[in-house]
Amino acid sequence: MQNNKARRPQLSTSQAQQFSAIKVLEYTGEIGAERFDPWDPEGDDFMRGRASIKADFLVSTVADQNSKTQFSSIQAAVDAAIYSAIKKQSSARIYIKIDRGSYQGLVFVPKLEINNQCVPITLFADDANATSIVENIDAQMPATEFARRFAEHFAASHSLVQEMYLPIAQLKAEISTFNASVLRIANEGFQLKGVRVINSYHCDRFLPNASGGQQLKNSAGQFLDGQHQAVALLIAGADKVHVADVQLSSFQDTLFLREPGPFETARSYFKNCFIEGDIDFIFGQTTAFFTQCEIRSRGTRATMTYMSAPSTNIDAKYGLVFDDCDFTHDGSENALKGVFSLGRQWFEGVRCTPYSQSPIVDYQCKLGVISQYDSPPIGSISRKTIFSVGKCIILHSRIGEHINFSAPWSEWSGGEFSTAGVYLSAAWKTRFRPVQYCLDDMIGHLENWVDAPLLTLEKRDKTATWIAEYQNTDVSG
Repeated sequence: MQNNKARRPQLSTSQAQQFSAIKVLEYTGEIGAERFDPWDPEGDDFMRGRASIKADFLVSTVADQNSKTQFSSIQAAVDAAIYSAIKKQSSARIYIKIDRGSYQGLVFVPKLEINNQCVPITLFADDANATSIVENIDAQMPATEFARRFAEHFAASHSLVQEMYLPIAQLKAEISTFNASVLRIANEGFQLKGVRVINSYHCDRFLPNASGGQQLKNSAGQFLDGQHQAVALLIAGADKVHVADVQLSSFQDTLFLREPGPFETARSYFKNCFIEGDIDFIFGQTTAFFTQCEIRSRGTRATMTYMSAPSTNIDAKYGLVFDDCDFTHDGSENALKGVFSLGRQWFEGVRCTPYSQSPIVDYQCKLGVISQYDSPPIGSISRKTIFSVGKCIILHSRIGEHINFSAPWSEWSGGEFSTAGVYLSAAWKTRFRPVQYCLDDMIGHLENWVDAPLLTLEKRDKTATWIAEYQNTDVSG
């Protein structure tokens, strides 16, 4: 596989065979010591549309006051499902059907165990075009605003849900990306089918620290720069999450695949889904397989977009894998420039970088316990940060003209490439990292770093592929 001469490394046929859904979804747990746990989501006839079920609970825009199983709020139905499972001491899967309509409000689905058995929950509807979960929430929302807006929404929730809500409401500052999701899933074995999840945040919260307080707006009233993370779906460490026939919509950070804990991974499977956004809109640390999905880049706000931002650990077997997907755009002027990116490897938690030559006098970045740059020109980078290398494989897919065909993968806090593949450099930043397609790239970039030997990179698998493609088609016009 080429990695230094080409900016679009390709897998061999034998390599590509290692990225089938069955293989990608076989492992979970502790990074570097994942346990073998085969999981075939395609074995679920209901999720494949080959079987019908009777729902245990129903959500409708008009509640039946005489029914103990019908609710006007999705969260109320989730809470009722939890109470019911505990009362019955049943670990059977719970099915919650959502009737057509638009449902306002956050939805938190916690991990639930009965007699040491995980109780999986399925939320489903018949048509994602007619059934939506909508809320406006962003990472820079003050916790006081979060509590004011959502306290009543969660007031009657089960304690397992309260344990998800209260730590956010009790924060002393902004709620952060991790807490800014419309639908938050911690439930093992969770399923979502036939629903549209929309984070309606309009990228219009003023951020005083962005660009010195001089933020520019577009004609739609959206700020063009700054941090505007607004998650539609957060998979908060849950394993075996199956998502089918679902639409996810936001701008920055639409889908967040969060690790269960440091140096751990989990698995998600997405089929026949539509996911749209602009900045890093499919991102995170865990393993996820996408098939027959449409991934749409939105260019109405951003002049440059990044489809993915994986921060997969160097020792994880798999990161993000896309197979038989369509990478499309919104037809905007920015999209038609052909400079958008398939992704950049999220340098998660970075504060100072050992990559490239710094122009800062006496600059040092040392390997340390934490990542920090509080005492310039000396800082540190943790193993977790530097080992968040990011892995993304795209196979048998159609890539639209919005993507820069000459150089579809971008640096982290670095320059960009013209459509002809010419590198357009940018000022060096303390969070810079170049694209790294495989381990040899990392070794080459860090060969002059004094602390590189402490990483024992030479002992790792040099055949592992981090970023590559296989039999994709570039679609123009």
